[in-house]
Amino acid sequence: MGPGDQGHTAGGRGARRHDTRDNGGVTSPAAAPVAETDVLVVGAGPAGSAAAAWAARQGRDVLLVDAETFPRDKPCGDGLTPRAIAELDSLGLSPWLAGRAVNRGLRAHGFGQTLELPWPGGSLPSRGGAAPRLELDAAIRQVALDAGVTAMEGARAIDVVR
Repeated sequence: MGPGDQGHTAGGRGARRHDTRDNGGVTSPAAAPVAETDVLVVGAGPAGSAAAAWAARQGRDVLLVDAETFPRDKPCGDGLTPRAIAELDSLGLSPWLAGRAVNRGLRAHGFGQTLELPWPGGSLPSRGGAAPRLELDAAIRQVALDAGVTAMEGARAIDVVR
């Protein structure tokens, strides 16, 4: 087994994933070492990293895997709705958000019209924002790592074992 060939079993009953180099599309589970974890999160973008952080904060042993390597940039995902701001605040990222772009609603242009739409309010913050996706991914991923999550890059989940 060479670098990049790894396996993982969640809780002995959960998901097992194998990370292999391009070997003609064949993955050999028998060749991969097996470890155990309580929670396996597949995808280390904002949602996956946040889920991993919350699980680790509840005392779970968490493995976070992503097929890509970090840092990575994506052309989408820079906009932050009030719901996203609330989640980032609850993760402890309020200081990280300070000084970043703030918006009080949406502006839509089209068909000869401009609409200005305020955020809905209620229990959510009255502001949205923006942050480069590269930085957003890194910030939430760091929260997960700080919570004790183990991260694996260049890994794919391909099997579930119960």
